[in-house]
Parts: sequence; C-alpha cells; structure tokens
Amino acid sequence: MIFINNKYTRCYYAIIRKAMAQNNSNGYTEKHHIIPESFYKNRARKGPAGWLDGNPNDIVNFVNLTAKEHWVCHLLLCKMTTGLAATKMNNAAWRLATLGKTSNKIRITSRQYEALKRKHSADTKERNKDPDKCAFKQSAVQSKIQQNRVAAGTHHMLGGVIQRGTQENLLKEGKHNFKQTYARHQAFNFGL
Repeated sequence: MIFINNKYTRCYYAIIRKAMAQNNSNGYTEKHHIIPESFYKNRARKGPAGWLDGNPNDIVNFVNLTAKEHWVCHLLLCKMTTGLAATKMNNAAWRLATLGKTSNKIRITSRQYEALKRKHSADTKERNKDPDKCAFKQSAVQSKIQQNRVAAGTHHMLGGVIQRGTQENLLKEGKHNFKQTYARHQAFNFGL
C-alpha cells in the first residue's frame, strides 16, 4: 500500500474524486500528480529515484485542482505517508509554501508554518547525520559553494555575524544582494 489507511487518505481521495467529477477546466487550476512523481523510479524531474515502477506522467495520474485544493492535498500527503515518502512529502509542502515568486506564495497559518518548519528541520538534521539515507542529497558542487560561503562569511545562516561594513563590501563585490533579499522578505511578510 502506498498510503496509510487513515482519515487523511480518505479526505485526499475525496478531494481527488470531486475534482475529477467536476473537471475543473474553467478558472485557475493547478496540475497535481495523484501518486506523487517522487515515488516513481523513472521520474522526469531531478531528484532521487523513488520505488514505484510505471510512468508518473501518465494521464490517469493527473488531476486539475484549484490552488486551495492543491495546497490541502499536499498537507494531507504529509499526514498519509511514513518514512522516506513522508520526508519527500514534507519537502514538497515546504517548497510549495516557501519557494517561487512572491505573488504565487501561499499564505499559511503560523501553526502550519511551525509544523512544516519542524518537519523540515528534522529532515535536514537527519540528512546531515547520514547523507546516504536521506531523500534529498546535496551535490558536491552545492556543498562546495556552501563551504565557500561559510568561509567568506556570506552564508545566509550566519545571521548576525555579518557586520554592516561587510554587507556593503559584499554588495560592491556582487557576492550578495542584501537589499533585494530584504525587499523580498518584506513583500512576503506584508503580503505585497
């Protein structure tokens, strides 16, 4: 069985059945893999292979959902999986909530943010303990880039270590655009 048999799975499939029956072709919709693409061995997107055989992009594995239904489905997927599948679904929900253009970001409650952040943090800690067992592996190039940023004092996780003069020097050298990052955070925080 791919998913745990619980109320979240039943709710997930109820949303999928409703969307298929309505055929949400009018208005704004988002394409959703019913069985997540990351579960398949031969996935099209980059990332670690899954464990299921078959074609993740088969027409029967897609449904058009409204933006709200899509977000709810990703939250449900986090609660209807375990192990590696749960790690992949937590990452998908985290990315859906935090990445992309500011205008496309989903507004989430503080409780949803906290739950996603805790799961994402736990997954990150697990990845750092044993990189071979994690769902998402950092490439050697990405790892080297981060090591260089830490050595130069430009890594975003260094927080208050960077002094104002250092920020100005980094801006002049083109290493980091703090003004653009600050503006992006302000736009997201105030819903602009």
